[in-house]
Amino acid sequence: MKKKKIKKLIFGNLGFLIGFVVLFSPGLLGLSIVDASAVKAALSLTLGIMMPAGMVAYNYKTISQKNDVKLIGTNQYSVEGIRQEMKHYLGSGVFGQVARASLDELDKCEKMQAGVDEVLDRKFEKGSLTYQKFDSIAKAAQDTILANMVNMLNRMKVIDDGVYARLQNYKHDDIPDDIQIQQLELYNKNIAAVKEKRNQNEGLIYKLDELRIELAASEAVDAAGIKAYAEIDTLIKQIEYYQN
Repeated sequence: MKKKKIKKLIFGNLGFLIGFVVLFSPGLLGLSIVDASAVKAALSLTLGIMMPAGMVAYNYKTISQKNDVKLIGTNQYSVEGIRQEMKHYLGSGVFGQVARASLDELDKCEKMQAGVDEVLDRKFEKGSLTYQKFDSIAKAAQDTILANMVNMLNRMKVIDDGVYARLQNYKHDDIPDDIQIQQLELYNKNIAAVKEKRNQNEGLIYKLDELRIELAASEAVDAAGIKAYAEIDTLIKQIEYYQN
């Protein structure tokens, strides 16, 4: 159960209990079904029935309420925003491992970017064409990794762990198998796409590290002399091509 839903249940039930105490405690409003006043006695009886019923209805509605699926806009994300979204899936049976790997990739991506920046600052004049060329390819790789994670999160948001578990056991219920098989195939295709994006990110992070090491070791002062530059550019173009 989501933390937001648990908080809603706690505070909602607390509100009901406080209201009950205020209404029926002798030191406060002191309502009672045996009150000498017929009006107060009737009101006490009505509230005594309605409040517990309302509490049960509130709990049922809160527990059964589906979580809102809020997709992330392609250009409306930040590293920290993605990190927080990924943390929500650490306990997921379907995407727990993907979330852990992605959080690790975020950390590695930041370290690789910082490493490339450090080498560029040391070897080239900041603002020079060579500096800008290497800096832009490293930034493009990072942007592609983050865009991939946004795509992953939007796919992850529409897969419900409970529904997926039920679909995997479709032979044991009364719902037509052919419908559930199609739905299971759809879910599996979506899950595979998420894992493919994760693999793409791992490849880009590796190439960023390779770029950092090549830049540090090479005497080349042009992108043509750095193999990782062309490989990162090719990877980014492939990812963009298949995403469109």
